[in-house]
This record gives sequence, C-alpha cells and structure tokens, in this order.
Amino acid sequence: MSTISTTPGEPTRRQLLAGTLGGALAIALASCGGSTSSKSERAALKFTITHWPVLVNAVPFVVAMKKGYFSEEGIDVDKIISAEGGGTTVRNVVTGGIPIGDVATPAAVDGFRARADIRIIGTSIGTAEDFVWVARPNSGINSIEDVVGKTAGFTNPGSATEGQLYLSLDAAGVPRNEVKVVATGGVSESLTALKKKAIDVAGILEPVFTMSGGDKAFDVAFWVKDYVPNFTSTVLISTSSYLEDDPDVVRAFLRARANAVDFIQQNPEEAAALWAPVADVEPAVAKKVLVNLDLDTYLGVGFDAKGLQGVDDLIRVLGQERAPWEKLIVQDYLPRGVKRIDPNMGGA
Repeated sequence: MSTISTTPGEPTRRQLLAGTLGGALAIALASCGGSTSSKSERAALKFTITHWPVLVNAVPFVVAMKKGYFSEEGIDVDKIISAEGGGTTVRNVVTGGIPIGDVATPAAVDGFRARADIRIIGTSIGTAEDFVWVARPNSGINSIEDVVGKTAGFTNPGSATEGQLYLSLDAAGVPRNEVKVVATGGVSESLTALKKKAIDVAGILEPVFTMSGGDKAFDVAFWVKDYVPNFTSTVLISTSSYLEDDPDVVRAFLRARANAVDFIQQNPEEAAALWAPVADVEPAVAKKVLVNLDLDTYLGVGFDAKGLQGVDDLIRVLGQERAPWEKLIVQDYLPRGVKRIDPNMGGA
C-alpha cells in the first residue's frame, strides 16, 4: 500500500511563505525492501524530495500514488522524506544507497564531470516555466531592462539560477556588466535579502510566487521562460551499477511516472485537487499554477534536444564545455512512446 507521510524535515506552507524555501528542487528514490524483477514481486521504496510536497515537481509523485500507478507497477511507497537537492542529491545516489534521484540538470553534469557514477535516465522538469524574477512592490522594476543598474541575487556560483539570469540578460540584449550580481546562498536567502533591500531582484519558483500573492505582492521583472524557452531543468539519475542490478525497478518507476504525467496533462484540475491537500496549498492556488503551466513541455519523462541544448548554453555562459550527453544519457529504460534523442547532438 502506498501512503503519503509527513516527516519532521518537511516544510510547511507557512514556512515557505516565511521565506525558508532553499535549494534546487530534488527527489531521490531509496529501496527499502530489495528489488523487484516482475510485477508479482513488490519493491518497498522511500522517496526523498526537496521541500516535499509544495513545489510542482511533487505533483507526478502524488498522482502516481493516489491514482495507483506505482502500485500497478509493483512499487509500494513506504515514506516520503524532505531533503536537500543539487549536489547533495547526486551524493545520495552515488554514496548514500539511494538508487534513483531527481536533480537539477547542471548538478548532474557537474557530478558526472567530478567522476560520480551517475547516468541520466529520463527528464523530470522540461522547462524553466515556473521561474520568475521579482522585485519589491512599487520598485519601478517591471521589465528585464529595468534591472540595469540594479543588484540581482542568485543562489550560488555555478547554479542554474545564475546561468538562467545570464541567459535571460543575453537574450534581452542587456549587458551583463550593467547588472550587479551577488550570490545569496539559496532561494530563501534571496527572498530575505530582497525584503531587507540588500538586493533589488530575486528569483523564485511556483507555487511560492502565487502562494505569496503573485504580482500583487511583487513587481515582476521577468519570467525566465520569455527569454529561455528551452531548458531541461531537472533530470532523473541513477548509477550504472543499479541500472545493471535492478533494471526492472527502473523501468517500473519510469512507467509509473509516465502514466502520472499523462494524467496530469489531460486532467490538470483533478491533479491539482489531489496535490493541494498534500501540499497544504489552497485548492485555487494549486489549480491556477497547474492550469497556467504548459504541462505538455513542463513535465516530462523522455528527452528534448532543444531543452538539453539550453543546458549547454547555460554551461557555456558559466565558462564550461558542453555536457557529455553521449556518455551521460541512457535511454534503454524509457517506456515505449516517450521521446528519445540522439545523445551525440552537437558533440564530437
């Protein structure tokens, strides 16, 4: 039986509104009861998701549990635990005995380059559509051009927030040297710095933006999607050893997720109704967030070459070489019918 449980580390809606949201969205999958080689054998699994269950990345997992997609694939969800993401998630997968993780794509690339034994097995979030840069009310900052001469706070050096800021400025024709940038240490720290007037603009994610009052609580400088339309935000990773040892569990997990994504895309209002009580989000907020997202591109399982090229663009502006997708990406476990790519795209 799958249950949705609360853990001491799980952030509440009030904590998020108070500005304690930090880090990149991440999820990991931990096996508690051994592997499963067929649907007659069941695997008891634990998930750990950064700031579960408020961010939109949680929705496919809520739906997969409540609609029975995990159970149909022989997966029993034992517990969901909130955890940190980014490099922490990569380390959890590589050294923490957690076989499958959902991590920011640049963090997966960085981990692989640091010789971590990881492989990308699917897409989680296919765009940066939920990311918005905001200013204090009545700031006079209402466009990306208004950021000139101001101070923008990103999370950490080399982060997706830093790279997406630079990509957006480049796309808008705004010289980077005309915007002062500072690392705040996290999303919550950026919001705190914004409130204390230490910075002029900060980046936040949905549904925190809508929960916090949206454009009634902030001046919107710009949405990243308007300048970076193609960007694979997060990916699903595993280790090569786990893929070899438990391929059927990986396939079952990806099938269940694909079914959940299909359901959300076809029934966003019902998906929002399932998610809202778990996330302690007002039903109207959950509905507004999901209905306003382009779910056909935002949620994924298969790969999108343009989205990965967007990641390469981000890596380039951070002074690094393109990602070695041909070594990182493994498409052998994807369900039938999902999008596949040539991982040698743009590479040698």
